[in-house]
Amino acid sequence: MAKIIKLDDQSVSIGLEDGRLRVVDRADLNFEPKIGDEVEVFEGDGQIVIARKEPKQPKDIQREPYLNEKKAEDNPPPPGTTKVNQLVYCLLAFLLGTFGGQEFYVGNIGWGIVCILFCWTGIPSIVGFIKGIIGLSKTADQNGDIYI
Repeated sequence: MAKIIKLDDQSVSIGLEDGRLRVVDRADLNFEPKIGDEVEVFEGDGQIVIARKEPKQPKDIQREPYLNEKKAEDNPPPPGTTKVNQLVYCLLAFLLGTFGGQEFYVGNIGWGIVCILFCWTGIPSIVGFIKGIIGLSKTADQNGDIYI
């Protein structure tokens, strides 16, 4: 591969593959030469054409960035889940977990009624506290929503 090895105000020196040195006018180039640029030299019929060879890039740089990555908005919700506001869900679980407030908010009316029926046992309070902790541990999206 031929390389530019010297630059002057008027001329460019190119080292050819076979060890010869070719000096051309800077005005004959259609690009801004830099020392070390790889070039292709085409000679024929008394004319010379010099083209800069673009450096090869690694394959992972050539691909479009984030091509395989999906945005959170592009992912459909997991099956059997409901999108709810994290703050509201956790407050209901901690404050009204005894009566199944978080279950009514999610839309699980049946479980909400079960919590009301068994609120005297304290079990729905424990379950509500655990669900509140689980709700806090989930990562919310940009709107503060989580999937329960």
